[in-house]
Amino acid sequence: MNYIKDFLPSLDDSRNKCALIMPGSPDTNFNDLIEYALKTQVFIQKSKFKPGDYILIASPISPILYGCILGLISSGCPILFIEPWMSLEKINKIIDLVKPKLFLSNFLGKMWGLRIKEIRHIPIWKNIYDIISEESISKSKLHIEDVPDNHTALLSFTSGTSGYPKGVLRDHGFLKRQLTVLNKYWSLNASQDIDLCIFPNFALANLASCKTTFLVSPRSKKIGGVIEKVKPSSLTCSPAFLENLMSQTQIQSFKTIHIGGALIDCKLYQKAFSHWPSTDFIHVYGSTEAEPVTLNNARKSLERSLEKGYEQVLFLGEPVLEITPQLEEDSLWISGPHVSSNSLLFDDSKNYKKKDHKGNIWHNMGDRIIEDKGWWYDGRSHQLKSDFKLEQRIYSFLGETQSFLFRDKYNDIHLIGVMSKKNKINIKENFKEIKNVIPIKKIIRDNRHHSRIDRAKNIEKYFKCLIG
Repeated sequence: MNYIKDFLPSLDDSRNKCALIMPGSPDTNFNDLIEYALKTQVFIQKSKFKPGDYILIASPISPILYGCILGLISSGCPILFIEPWMSLEKINKIIDLVKPKLFLSNFLGKMWGLRIKEIRHIPIWKNIYDIISEESISKSKLHIEDVPDNHTALLSFTSGTSGYPKGVLRDHGFLKRQLTVLNKYWSLNASQDIDLCIFPNFALANLASCKTTFLVSPRSKKIGGVIEKVKPSSLTCSPAFLENLMSQTQIQSFKTIHIGGALIDCKLYQKAFSHWPSTDFIHVYGSTEAEPVTLNNARKSLERSLEKGYEQVLFLGEPVLEITPQLEEDSLWISGPHVSSNSLLFDDSKNYKKKDHKGNIWHNMGDRIIEDKGWWYDGRSHQLKSDFKLEQRIYSFLGETQSFLFRDKYNDIHLIGVMSKKNKINIKENFKEIKNVIPIKKIIRDNRHHSRIDRAKNIEKYFKCLIG
């Protein structure tokens, strides 16, 4: 089998259809992507790379990158992505573990690679733009390499919410099954629709379904005018991008908005529902290794959360039919056809995968879930349940969520966050369990989605400086 094989006929039928819209770049049709893929395959064949040879890619998101991905996956070459902000020590461990045969990058990616010992040992380096700048080729059809169901297609390393590097391994069978589930619940194959999207992984699923993707950076500014020209019919984004977008455009073309990637404030949903009163909002819970796990009417999620006095939307709804859950006291385990079967970890104490007596693979989401007429988010597994509850009480007390709790080595509790002097005094008076309240001007968010509070970086910057 090969992940590309099933949707290649649809790609051929959609050659003249717009595939990818990106601010600052000409629109790209599916024929362009196929041509980039063909040129990538010609290079792979000339260089005598074999199925199973890992290719490390360090290049910005672009139509050329997606074309190269298409060419590499169809050739059976697994692709390795690494977040560039990870530590040099962790990156060296990853490269030593996977041992890529080719480093594919742009100029900045090359400069990044030169800093890292193990990347310098990769035998062949190639500029991604040199591959597609080759003269036109006579080859018109992609070669589809037949590979096993469990053959790796993509391996992406992320620091994740725990701070430990975790390799999310997506094989051909997983990608095929995930696409089937996404098409069932997301209607990706709605042929004439355009999806405004900030998630590169999700854009790949859109492209596999021949759906036009308007891909923008989570940090995009001043794009309201471009969006109003394109008139996308759906939006797939994080809470931070949703808030940013509302300040830039009043466009009413969205039929559906999917929100995921982080917890969302109740006030943000209330504002969004007022901004787009006729739009269907879907509250999404999942991960790179299992997307989606739950999909719920966001208005219902907001209503249930407000009933309990929360400042954040914690009601997740019910799991999709394909997910089999196992709720444990401190973790949610899931199994199903679109749950990735493999992860590569550097921290052995983190138990993310297990196999039952029937051979089913179970994935640990790393979250606590409570069942109460539907699923409720109850914090990350590595955070004490009492601390999560206390944080939620503080958020309700303050009427905002710009802070978080931290326990030091003496088990003392500290609150770090954006707050007024009055709120600092009120917190100390009403929450005696908190030893220190540390007001800051700006809270640091995660690098990927810019929505989650990056607890480790905030502690490093504020707590260690102010407390010692």
